[in-house]
Formats: sequence, C-alpha cells, structure tokens
Amino acid sequence: MRNLSFLVLITISFPFYSNGQNKIVFWDSISNEPVVYANVFNEKNVLIALSNETGEVNPFEKEFPLFVKVFNYESLEILEKKDTIYFVPKIKQLEEVTIKPIDIPKLYQEIIIRSNDKAISDINNFIGGTYIEAVLIIDLHNRDSICLTKECDLNILKTLDSKTIDYKLIPFSGQKNYWSNSDKKILDTTKVEYWTNIIPKFNSLLKMDLSNPNKFKINFKNFELKRGENNFELKKEEGNNSELYEIVYTDDLLTSWKNINLRECNNKNNTSMCIGKTSQTIQFNTDSKGYFLSNCYLNGIINFQVSDKKYEIKLIKAFISNQEANRLEGNEYTNIEDYFKIIHVNTVKKMSDLYMFSK
Repeated sequence: MRNLSFLVLITISFPFYSNGQNKIVFWDSISNEPVVYANVFNEKNVLIALSNETGEVNPFEKEFPLFVKVFNYESLEILEKKDTIYFVPKIKQLEEVTIKPIDIPKLYQEIIIRSNDKAISDINNFIGGTYIEAVLIIDLHNRDSICLTKECDLNILKTLDSKTIDYKLIPFSGQKNYWSNSDKKILDTTKVEYWTNIIPKFNSLLKMDLSNPNKFKINFKNFELKRGENNFELKKEEGNNSELYEIVYTDDLLTSWKNINLRECNNKNNTSMCIGKTSQTIQFNTDSKGYFLSNCYLNGIINFQVSDKKYEIKLIKAFISNQEANRLEGNEYTNIEDYFKIIHVNTVKKMSDLYMFSK
C-alpha cells in the first residue's frame, strides 16, 4: 500500500507547504460546485487520492492515467494533467413547474423500508477496500501543526443472523505516520490519537448498513425541502447553527445518505471545547454485485481553547470500497482500533511524505 492523500478530506491549510502546480480541481458541470470525495485510482486499481471539500487533489504526474469514481457521477479516465475536470451528475434537478406534490416523509420511509429488506437479503458476504483515519491539530496562534495518520487495506466479512448483519474485519498492510512542523516533538502519540475518539468509531459507520432502519430516522419538522428527480435535500437553520440532509435514491433504494451539522463556537471560558462541524456520509452499492454498504466517511472539526491558546482539530475516518480486492487471509478483528494498537508509529520529516496534496 502507498500513502494516500486522504487528509485533503478535511481541508488542510498549510500555505508554507503549498504545492499547487499539479493540482486538479473536480467540478460539477451542472451546479458549478466542487465534487467532494472523488476516489482516484491508478491503472493498477490502487486508491491513491481523494478530493477535498473544495474538489481539489494533487496526484503525481507519473500516476497517469487516472481513473476517478464518484457516487452519483459518471466515472472518468484522465490521461494527462488538466487544471479542471468536469463531472456529469446522475442526479437530475427538477424545474419548479414540473414538481408534483408528494409526501416526502412518506416517500423517505418507504425508501428506507425497501432498502432494509434488500440489504438483509443480499448474499454478498465480502467487501474489500481501504480504511483511512487521521487527526490534524493546528495551533492557531503559532501555526504549529501536528498530524497523525492511519491507513490499511481492509476486508470486511459479513454474516447475517436473524436479520442482523455482523462484521469481521481483516486488516493488513497497515501504516501509522506522524508529522509535525513544530520544534517541540511529541514522543507519546497516544495523546494525539485520543482525539479520534471524539467522533464515533468505525464500527458505528458499519451499523449504518440499513439492517436497522431506526438509525435513519429523520424528524422532518422545520426543515426546508429541495427536491430533484431522484434526490431531495433537507435544511434547517436555528440561529447560527444548521443541519443538512442529502438523500439520493435509485429505483426506490437508498444510494447515498449524508448528514451535516454546523455549530457556531463561542469559546468564552479559559478552557473550552466545541464541536463546530460533524459530517457523515454513507453510500450503497446497487449494481449486479449486490446491495450493501460501500463507501462511508465521517469527519469533524473541533475548536479547543486552553487559556489564551486556541487550537483547531480536524478528524477523519473513512472506508472506500474496491470490489476487485480479494485477499482474505489474515487475523480477524472485531474493531479496527485494536489492529492499529500493534502498528508502530513512523515519523516522517516532510508532509509530502504523507500526502500527494497539501493546500
């Protein structure tokens, strides 16, 4: 396994490490918005990069051709370096005049019920892919930063027992890397790893596999609705806080479910912590190989203050499936955290040793 540029997911800002000459921006050709979570593979079908929240990625030129896959967009092959790549969305927005009255809460409930029936009847018992996890801590005053990343190839074995899906994890080729631009080095990285416990564990993402429909309950009250042909968006604002749901479905089956919470942080006390943003995205495979949880992403941004020192902490956990992965041997784990306890930390001197992109 090679190092991924996965921290682009949480939008690192390091102007002194900028390397934008190879930057590629992925853009939606209809909405003129960045394409987030684009999975970039090389010709050996190895995941090498993910686009960040501004649609940016910075692959090495030697990796061309590149193959880019994004949920709800047509896949693309990139043969050479281009500044901007436009994706054609599969989602179609409806004109206001064509929208017919529809009971969205009822439609959503029907989609979840059908998806639940399909998910627990799926006979596919193997999902292969890549697991990534990282924490970035930024000293907002001194601009000192430290970063700890984890990644591994991961096979997930599914078993169905009385309409409950259980999982066994077989990770391999694990890496744990530490980087800092501060003169003060941290010898005990467990204190850095601690912050990843603030957001839910990876197993909580696996439980969003539709075997339990209650985990997808939404209280539609006070949400504004925007509907498309095969998707709808719910948004609610309360003061300076907001919540957003993005739901995409195909043939009445859920294909993508996203929830974003934004909270204004007013740290007035000497010691305070505020979770400013959480985002959870669950995507489902719907092709001939079956219907099952495919990609999932979980990230958060925390504002932390001790006296006059302020820090911003960015977190990411994600799994990106690759159905061509077929290695099944290895030790089984019930959670990924136990596996990384046996992986030693490798200290790298340059951020470029960790990522192909830093912004």
